[in-house]
Amino acid sequence: MDATLRGLAASCDHWAPFALAYLRTTQQYQRSTATPGFFADPAFVNVDDVYFAAYYFGAYENWAAGNISAVPPAW
Repeated sequence: MDATLRGLAASCDHWAPFALAYLRTTQQYQRSTATPGFFADPAFVNVDDVYFAAYYFGAYENWAAGNISAVPPAW
């Protein structure tokens, strides 16, 4: 995620702000998981995080590759 953000920021790509927001969210999530009791159901949150990451990176990679038909309409 750091490398992706650096590349996007260096070229002033319009994806850079979202990449930064996702990176910061992930960093905060990581800190939160280290705090016992922060999440009422850590197993659920962990699974949710894995699925969101798969959707995010899949959509980003398909968009960047020009495979627009494989990108969700929300993108």
